[in-house]
This record gives sequence, structure tokens and C-alpha cells, in this order.
Amino acid sequence: MGLPGARPLHFRHDLFDCRRCDGTFSPTQFQSLFPWNVGAADYDLDGFLDLYVANGDDFGTAKTANFLYHNNGNNLIAHFGLGDAPSATALRIEWPSGTVQELANVTVNQILTITEPRRPVLAVAVTATQLTGTIAGDPDRPYQIHVADDLTVGWTLLTTVTTDAAGAANWSDPGPIAQGRRFYKALGAP
Repeated sequence: MGLPGARPLHFRHDLFDCRRCDGTFSPTQFQSLFPWNVGAADYDLDGFLDLYVANGDDFGTAKTANFLYHNNGNNLIAHFGLGDAPSATALRIEWPSGTVQELANVTVNQILTITEPRRPVLAVAVTATQLTGTIAGDPDRPYQIHVADDLTVGWTLLTTVTTDAAGAANWSDPGPIAQGRRFYKALGAP
């Protein structure tokens, strides 16, 4: 029995690459199973790597039955490889909420814990003399406030603000309001 996409983790029949707590791997010798081959693949296409251990071939050489370690998804670790590359130029995460997060120059051989950023929320107050706004977002993070007179075109940078420890910041728009309307959006500043 073979697994689609599976490949041996090691070519020696009695070695297995064991993951350490720090995220590195070390060759580990099986003391009693002596498997022929070990393959890691997502055999049921649920997004989690499963492990298949082949202890022999079809000619009765197996001392222990072949078996499958099915990963039931009780962890949130995404596995991917970069070959010989020392880093990933860009890592783009598209969260279920629609938030897009990008990390640059991510080095290899590490475990990252990435938290979805809060989507910034804008509030606007208009008086006869001024237009002021507040933003609620992630704490201590810079945001760019963009403005346009038309929702689909003409967005320009109005200002950049940095939220405080509570995730709040204030801003104002001194510009005239064309046709009685003005649109605003907040983007995480690079």
C-alpha cells in the first residue's frame, strides 16, 4: 500500500526523523519495530500530515504489521517546505475573516505562532467646523488612513497614526467634503 505524495523520511530501514520540542529533527533508531519505510503525507486530504509505517514487504518479511498514525487535527501546525532556500521572501496569510497578513523574509527551520490581527474599525464625527475620527485596532500599531470622494477610485493617503496600548488613535480630516460625502479606510502601515 502506498500513500499519494508520500516519500521516505530516511533511507536507512531502522531510522526515523523524530521532531524535538524545539522544532528541530534528529535521526532516531527504532529499538523494536525496525520499519522498512516511513512516509508522511496527508492521506485523507484534511490538511494534517499523517504517518504511515511500512514494516516489511508483501513477501511476509514484516515482523510487525504496517500501520498508519492518523493525525486527527488536534494541532494547528501548518507544514510546508522551501527546499534549500534560506528564507521565504513573503508569507501571505488569508484569514477566514478576510484579513490578509503578510510577513517578509521569514527564515526557515522555525515554528511561528501567528495571531490574526484585529481588523481596524473607524468611527467618524462631523461638526459644522471639522471632521474627526477614531480608529480601534491592534495596540501600538501604525495604520494608514486613506480618503476618497468616490468609493471605487481616487483613494489617497490622509495620515498615518499609531494606536496606543489600548489600540485606539485619533485623526482628523481638514479637507472639504465633496458632494456631501467622504469615504475612509484604514490599512496596516508597513
